[in-house]
Amino acid sequence: GRLMNAQGIYLNSVDADRREMRWRAEAKGKGVQNGGQIFLPPAIGGENLYISTTLGHLLSVRSDNGALRFNYNINHPISFQPILANGNMYVGTNDGWLVCIQLKEQEADGWYAWGGNGAHNKSSDTSRGGR
Repeated sequence: GRLMNAQGIYLNSVDADRREMRWRAEAKGKGVQNGGQIFLPPAIGGENLYISTTLGHLLSVRSDNGALRFNYNINHPISFQPILANGNMYVGTNDGWLVCIQLKEQEADGWYAWGGNGAHNKSSDTSRGGR
């Protein structure tokens, strides 16, 4: 029942039924300025959103309230959302690096392809490509 998106320097969670903002988180950190789209589409884990930015940040926020869990700056530009597999967060950079953060969290799984498609809805119906 929630819609989540990345918009400018903000992450938003909107109640799909009431169309009301549930929470908004703002990116803070070196090189983060208003007026530009820095967030790439989030990868959705069980309890958290995992996000990369065009400026080279890797971060995670709680999906229920937007609380920041971590924010790392790897100083390599990124163009794609992260993948989540087997408790790890992976991201490819524009200059050829493949970065892995070993989260060791079971919920960080099931987002196996950069870019993705409609199968990333975390559906329990595996016949349609969901989990």
